Amino acid sequence: MSKQLALAEILENTPLGGNIYKLRVRSKELAPLCIPGQFVQIGVNDGAHVLRRPLSIASSNGEEMLFIYQVRGEGTAFLARCQRGTVSLLGPLGNGFSPALGHSLLIGGGVGSAPLYFLAQKLEKATGVFGARDKEAIVWAQDLFGGLCHVTAHYLTDDGSFGQKGLSVDILPDLLQQDEYEAIYTCGPEPMMRAVFAVAKSFGVKCFVSLERRMGCGLGACLSCTIKTLKGRKKVCSDGPVFEAGEVFFDGYEG
Repeated sequence: MSKQLALAEILENTPLGGNIYKLRVRSKELAPLCIPGQFVQIGVNDGAHVLRRPLSIASSNGEEMLFIYQVRGEGTAFLARCQRGTVSLLGPLGNGFSPALGHSLLIGGGVGSAPLYFLAQKLEKATGVFGARDKEAIVWAQDLFGGLCHVTAHYLTDDGSFGQKGLSVDILPDLLQQDEYEAIYTCGPEPMMRAVFAVAKSFGVKCFVSLERRMGCGLGACLSCTIKTLKGRKKVCSDGPVFEAGEVFFDGYEG
């Protein structure tokens, strides 16, 4: 898989609410190489944080790349303050989604919905279920997926402040009874993805998950993101982050 280290020009870095930001950059070197489900390691260039931060790719088209990220620590807090200049990107990294033919089902939780937008752009037909704790944490997804005519989107919030009240997994049985799906793709909190897989398994539908782990290098060298799978120990950064759900969610799985 091709990967490069490149400086990318910041075109936009704006707050979306709920401590979530949209970062749009120009990178002639990296943008053409990206596939859905991959990520980059971003250098925040503040002189204090040596390790890069992994960011999932929400979209990549022509010379531009889009990221939706949440401020979770000092590094991403510094990134949120960067309004101009460049950021250092290493990527694209990891193995991504393989888009299925036919009708696909996308299940996103919080900022985990972002990489599913890139995947949705490559699908023939999709139904999306996107959930979060409240309106601020998910309303941005409507702006993205609402522009895709081949995607039917459902939005849910824990408190009912946007869309339907409830959890993303709550409406899966009804959707799976109403239509046939070639595959389910999910990204978000691990308990949510486990629940999605349980429903998918009961209906006999293939399910693919995108895992998130703390990463040091993103290249498979530091072993900080190693997990146990049915096929032995694997590294989320280089063997994933996308896995067939049954390979990682099993009795004895070490998350």
